[in-house]
Amino acid sequence: MASANTSVHTTIARFTVRNDCTLCSLDVLDTGHWAVAGYNDRTRRGFIDLFMLQFDPDSQEKPLLVTSKRYHTQQFNKFGSSLRSVCLLDGHLFLTCCKETIALYDSSNGDLVNQGKFNGTAFCMTTRDGLVYVGLDHSKKVIVLGARGLRIKKTMILTGLVGNPCDITVSNNKLFICTGYGSALMYNDEGEIEQEYTHKQCSHAWSITVSEEKGLIFILWLSDEGRQVVVYSLSGGHSSISGGHSPISGGHILASFKVHDNSERIRINNNINRLFVVTETGEVHEYHTSDILTFDNPLMRTESLIKKDDCKKLLDYFEVPAKESKDIIESDEPFSSLVHHLREAAKISFDDINYILTACSERGLSKLLAVRTIYQQAQDSKLTKTVLKDQPKALEENRQELYHKLTEAEDEKKTAH
Repeated sequence: MASANTSVHTTIARFTVRNDCTLCSLDVLDTGHWAVAGYNDRTRRGFIDLFMLQFDPDSQEKPLLVTSKRYHTQQFNKFGSSLRSVCLLDGHLFLTCCKETIALYDSSNGDLVNQGKFNGTAFCMTTRDGLVYVGLDHSKKVIVLGARGLRIKKTMILTGLVGNPCDITVSNNKLFICTGYGSALMYNDEGEIEQEYTHKQCSHAWSITVSEEKGLIFILWLSDEGRQVVVYSLSGGHSSISGGHSPISGGHILASFKVHDNSERIRINNNINRLFVVTETGEVHEYHTSDILTFDNPLMRTESLIKKDDCKKLLDYFEVPAKESKDIIESDEPFSSLVHHLREAAKISFDDINYILTACSERGLSKLLAVRTIYQQAQDSKLTKTVLKDQPKALEENRQELYHKLTEAEDEKKTAH
């Protein structure tokens, strides 16, 4: 499990002094806009604060919120408005849900732009492609509304849901749900389960966020031993790994790390590859994906993907002597033992995995190759001025280049035979 010291952290401005505030909702846009919703424990009156993250490409370790600017605060003085969700549409417009009401505000003047009603009590919400998805308390329903007109488009009934949605996100027409009970679930737009994400040591999936660029899903889990974030692969057809398709089945665990015991919400900013973990008391922990997906994290998680026959193919490729090969195959973790042997023999380093990628390609180990590609993408996404400006284009070019190289290697292998 990754160490929590891979993060840098700060505290949201409102929470820097003891003022009895509790955070309950969070949203982050890839543009750097940031919103938090919370309430005062004594008065139960709510608030929403909006920030703009100040990107500093030359300072990797500096917490972004240290250089952020709070540019708007919205107070809600009606008693009993504590359970409030927030979503950003852009730098000015934001949505908030409380009880049976959804409202659209303009932060440039604080005005209420529009308001809508629905049957039920809102517990969580998210937006995507001009729509807002509202998960209802004590219900299996998700209401879908127009994000600006706030008219109900449809109501989804989530089959197989235990409990109610406590966090929700949408990616590529798929709905991802945490209920606080058992697993997290991926639904299609008909409300049917397509994928389940589980964890043997944890019983409550509490918050969820998706990185479309990396083809990853991050889930905040609660357990008796504390809270942790677990990183999963998305389903094969959903991920963009390896030129648009990943041979890894959805739900494969790639990494995990412990977080603060009061962690409440997680969100990812794809443009800067930062995962934000926010506590109820306003502490913000920032993780870079390259720190989460280190070489050894996916390494420890790929044993289940590699059969002994696969490992024998790699032993042959790397020309490991017979005695060492026998010891490796008979060990409890053959693939990890092989990697240790290659490191000792100075055939691979702790950071350079190109040799393994080449071996996997030439031996047809597509599942392991996909996991290694995830690692490589995470390491290649270190924040620089060039990456920050051209990252989406560069990532797509890198994927296409890797995909073409693999295709050429496969064609050459077939020609040789």
